[in-house]
Amino acid sequence: MPVLNPYALVVLVALLADFCLERAADVLNLKALRLAPPEELADLDDPETTGRPDALISGLEKLTADHLSNLTPHHLHVLLHHSHPPLDRRIDALRELTA
Repeated sequence: MPVLNPYALVVLVALLADFCLERAADVLNLKALRLAPPEELADLDDPETTGRPDALISGLEKLTADHLSNLTPHHLHVLLHHSHPPLDRRIDALRELTA
């Protein structure tokens, strides 16, 4: 019976642990999204406080451009990896507020 190299075993266990931890993080992120209050509520509260929803829209668009973020990510990517709603949805909600 061939003996498995102990270094290969360590690498195999590390890869398996990494995969399991990534899946656990995805599940925890989904639970956090369902339990956390919507970020849109915070976005809608700011214009009421400042009276300038256009400033928040402009700031969100600048942050997106400066950080090369995707304004319209795939919905599955949002579901698995984002803790906030996509910026296009947040901006649309702010524009509805000003209309």
